[in-house]
Formats: sequence, C-alpha cells, structure tokens
Amino acid sequence: MSDTTQLASDASSQDPAVGLRAVRALRVLIERLEALQVDNARDQNWSWQEIAVCLGSHPTGGSQEVRGRSGSLERGEVGMFERFSPEAREAVTSAQAEARRLHHNYIGTEHLLLGLMDQADTLSGRLLAEHGLDRPGAEAAILRLLGTADCGPGELDADALETIGIDLSTIREKVEAAFGPGALDREPARTRTGRLISGRHAPFTARAKKVLELSLREALRLKSDRIADGHLLLGLLREGNGLAAKVMADAGIDFDVLRAEIDAQLTAQSPP
Repeated sequence: MSDTTQLASDASSQDPAVGLRAVRALRVLIERLEALQVDNARDQNWSWQEIAVCLGSHPTGGSQEVRGRSGSLERGEVGMFERFSPEAREAVTSAQAEARRLHHNYIGTEHLLLGLMDQADTLSGRLLAEHGLDRPGAEAAILRLLGTADCGPGELDADALETIGIDLSTIREKVEAAFGPGALDREPARTRTGRLISGRHAPFTARAKKVLELSLREALRLKSDRIADGHLLLGLLREGNGLAAKVMADAGIDFDVLRAEIDAQLTAQSPP
C-alpha cells in the first residue's frame, strides 16, 4: 500500500472515470471488511450498540435482534441439528460452504443438494449418481437456472483499487488468514434494520428450513433416532418445489422410485 501522500494524490485523480471507479471500489472493499468485523464482534457477543460506537455511527436504540453463534438457524433448528448424523452434519456444513463459494448470501435447497453430493460415498451421493445426476451436472444446472454471473456491481475491482495504492491481493491474504478462504469475496447483506453483515452467516431460505423440518419428519416416520443424509434427501424430495427438486426433475429422476430406494436402504441400515 502507498504512503498517505501518494494515496491522497491518486484518489484525487482529475479523470472522473478513474477517480469515481476507485471510490466505488474502495466503498465495496470497506463494506466487506466492515461486514466481516461486525460478524466477528457478534460472534464474540458484542452488542449492536458497542459495534456502532466503534464504527463511529449512532447506535440504534431498542433493537432486540437475536443472533446465535450458528448465524443461520433458529434455536429449535439448532437443537434439531444436534440430532444429525455426521454425514448429515457434513452435508449442511458443505451447503453453507457451497453458498459462500458461489457468492450467494443465502442457503437454499440447491445448496443442500450440492452439500449432499459433495459426499459421493454416502447413501445420498451414491443414489443420486445412480439416478443420473452427477456433481458437476448439478452445479451447472443450478447456475443455469439462477442465471448466475460472476461479476456485478458489488464485485471487488482490483485494478481500480490499485490506482489508489491498495494491493487487494495483500488484503485478501490477511483477511483469509483470519476468516477463511473466500471471506473477502462474499458480498455483504443487510439486516432488516440496515446493518451490514457478511455472507459468512448466510441464512437458510424458508424452503431450505422446510427441508430440514421434513428431514426430521422422515426420520420419525422411519423410526430413526437420528437424522441421516438419506433423510435430508427425502426432505428435498418431499418439499418438491425448490430449486433442488427442479434440478433433480430436469435430470429425469423419478421421485417415487428414488424415495422407495432411500426408504429401503435406510430401513436396512436401522438396528433391529
């Protein structure tokens, strides 16, 4: 990074196209860094008022927003998560990672599907492959249906930042060392009250939460005391209207046949 004098000189370029682009790039970078640090403070039980004071902004009074360490699940859903098998837990964790990797600020049914398929040797991974849906094909279908583009108004502009003496690669290296790979690439979201938060704690969509609830019902239906990855897949099939269901249907998967096969294998795996 340049010294203060050079930075000020570069930032005050007489060319508006250069100067405004640099200002916009700097704003995007600052918002992402702020969102990461806000999440970090909330993880360490800081109040919104304490955060506002440190940021030099006026605290919003009367806020009763609740945030658990999961950042994504309600209290009851966190309790349900504790009933998940290791494979099911890994699928949900992987779904969160997939949302971050794809720069999505939410976790939908499509991310749960990718999370299941990231474990090729599990019941869900094997059966989906046997029914003709592979991992690359699933992701390609999701991106096509979403119309995802890798660039947009919230993208970090390394070239523009360089014009004001900021080395984005150095900042990225330090941020990822503290917050994990891809931390700086996640576009921030805002709470209902307008506060910046990072995609590190992306919320589950209503459909994804419904899938988790249905996976519990499927486990109970099959008299299982834990929720396995197969129950998660049954939940996706039973929900039936999300993007994951669309991807599976477009791949030619017969939901009734797949459901019957999952039931049979889960029943066979259950203790007598």
